Amino acid sequence: MNLNQIKLTQTPKWVLLFSSNNEITVHLLKSTLENESVPVMINNIKDSFYHIGYIEVYVPSEFEQEAKQLINKINV
Repeated sequence: MNLNQIKLTQTPKWVLLFSSNNEITVHLLKSTLENESVPVMINNIKDSFYHIGYIEVYVPSEFEQEAKQLINKINV
């Protein structure tokens, strides 16, 4: 299932999949998920001046199990 198959009138429920303070790890994970046609939304909660906080990775609930399997496969 991909995002195009979700009804346009239906807003997907986004679930938190992963969080980290390491931007490189988050963007590698994002790329991996997108390469497997898993929609991804990033929420950066890091303070740009002090560089504290974290970055959250969200996926639609329909893709949660597939995304978790990919995370386990790449050992994030």
